[in-house]
Amino acid sequence: KWEEQNRNNRDNLLGLVTAARVSSVQIIPRPLEGFDVKDVGPTDATDLAGGLRRAMSVMPPNATNRLGIISDGNETMGDLMDAARSAEAARVPVDVLPIRYAIDREVIVDKLIAPPTA
Repeated sequence: KWEEQNRNNRDNLLGLVTAARVSSVQIIPRPLEGFDVKDVGPTDATDLAGGLRRAMSVMPPNATNRLGIISDGNETMGDLMDAARSAEAARVPVDVLPIRYAIDREVIVDKLIAPPTA
C-alpha cells in the first residue's frame, strides 16, 4: 500500500529492520520499488527494543522520520518502552500495527518422559 501511495514521490523513503534475536537492517531507507526480506537470523527470541534502536540508527538525519512496529508484542529480550522513550526524546513518532492471533486449543509440550520400552 505504501508503494502504491508513494510511487510518484521519490522524496519519500522506506527502510526495513527486522527484530528477531538480533536486529537486522533489511533495507536502508530509500525510495521503494518492492522488497524482499532476507535472512532475519535466529528466530528463537524477539528484541523489539533492539530493532527500534537499530531503525533509529539508520534514519536519515535530514528527513522527517517516523517508525512503524508490526508485531504481536511478544518481546522476549530488551525493554521496548525504554527504547520508545528514546524515540520520543528524539521526536520520532512510533506507530504500532498489532498482529493478533486466534489460536484455539493450543498445547505446548515442554518435556516428555517415557520408559525406553513399552
